[in-house]
Amino acid sequence: MKKTQLTHTFIITLMILPLLVTSCGGKKEQSASDKVLEFANKLVKVIDEFELARTKVLKVIDESAKNMEKYLAGNVSTKEKVDNYEKDWNRLANEVKVMETRFNVIFRSSESYFNQLYNLKESISNEKLRKKEHEKNTKLRRNWDKVYAEADKDVNKIKTVLQEGKDFHKVLLSSVMRAKISDNITQMKDISGRARKILKELSRFSIEGKKILKGDFTDYPASTDNPTTNKNKGASGEQPEPNKPKNEPANVTTTLTEVVTNDVTASSFLTADGFIYKPSNAVDNSLKTWWTPKQADINSNWLQLGFNQSQNIRSVEIHGGSHYPDFPNYGDIYRMNHRVKTAVLEFSDGSTETINLKDVDAIQEFSFAPRKTNYVILRIKTWYPSEKWKDLCVSHFKVFK
Repeated sequence: MKKTQLTHTFIITLMILPLLVTSCGGKKEQSASDKVLEFANKLVKVIDEFELARTKVLKVIDESAKNMEKYLAGNVSTKEKVDNYEKDWNRLANEVKVMETRFNVIFRSSESYFNQLYNLKESISNEKLRKKEHEKNTKLRRNWDKVYAEADKDVNKIKTVLQEGKDFHKVLLSSVMRAKISDNITQMKDISGRARKILKELSRFSIEGKKILKGDFTDYPASTDNPTTNKNKGASGEQPEPNKPKNEPANVTTTLTEVVTNDVTASSFLTADGFIYKPSNAVDNSLKTWWTPKQADINSNWLQLGFNQSQNIRSVEIHGGSHYPDFPNYGDIYRMNHRVKTAVLEFSDGSTETINLKDVDAIQEFSFAPRKTNYVILRIKTWYPSEKWKDLCVSHFKVFK
C-alpha cells in the first residue's frame, strides 16, 4: 500500500513539474507539431530558392544560344570564338551547379520534415487517431516521392545536356577551322532547345511540391515500385489546373465547394495587340488567360464576382500574375508584368479581408471566417514591379463555400 502511494505521488509530481517550470518563467519546449510546421515552411522556402535557380539557368541557356550565332558567324578569330563559347558555357555550368545544390537541400529538408511527422504520429496515444495520421502521412509521402523522383530525372537530364555542351566545346575548334559554321549553330540550338524543355518540366516540381505540403494534390495510386523507376508521364512546364482547396482544422477534414458565377465584372479591361484581357478570363479555368485593367484605371481597379443568391463564402483562390511559360516570342512572361502583392476582398455584408500574396507563379489560397454575401470584390492595392510591361494581371480568381 505504501509503495502504491509513493508511485501515485511520483506520477502526480511528474504531471505538475512542467506547470511549475512554466509558471516560474522557464522556456516552454517547442511542440512536435510546431516543429513540423517549421520544417514545412523551411521546405517551401528551399523549393522557392530552387525555382529561382532553375529560372536563372533557363535565362543563361537562352543567352548562350543567342550568343552562339554571334560567336560563330562574327568577324573574330577562331581562338576568340572558342574562348567566348567556353566563357559562356562555364557560366551556365556554375548556374546548373547552384540549381543542383538547392535540389539536394530539398531532399535533406524533406527527410527532416517526414521524420518530424513520424515522431508526431508516434506520440499520439489514441490508436484510432494514430492510425488515421499514419494513413495521411503515408499518402503524403507517396505523393512527395513520386514528384521528387520525376524532378530528380529532369535534374539528371539537364546534367547530361550540360555534358554534351562540354563535349561540343572540345570539337568546336576543329569545326570552326573546317568552316562548318551552320552545323555548329544547328547543334547548339538543339542542345539549348532540349535544355529549355527539361527546365520547363522542372517548374512542375516547384508547383506540385508546394501543393503537396499544403495537402492540395492529385493523389498518385499506391505502388510497391521504387519511385525512382517510375516513368515521367505527362510532365510539362504548364501549371496544372487548380484543385478545390481544402481546409483541415485539428482532427476535422472539410472539403470546400466552388461557388460558380457567370456574373463577372470589372472596373475596366485592356485590349491590345489583338488580345482582350476581359474579366471572365479570371474564371475560365485557364491560367494562360488573364484579366488586366486599363493603365488609367490601375490605381482604382476592381474585379467582382456576383452570385444569384447569398453564399456562405469562406475561401478564395487567386493567381495574381500572367502565367504563360512559353508565350510566343517572349518565353516565360510571369515577371514581365506586374504581379499582385496585396489586395482587399470586399463582401456585401460590409466586411473586408486583406490578403498578401507571395511573388510566385502559382495559385494561392486564402481562408477566413465564413460570411454571407451576394458578391466578392477584389481590389488590388499594391503589386510587385514588372521587368518589361506595366500591366497588372489576374489569371485566376475563384471563391469557395
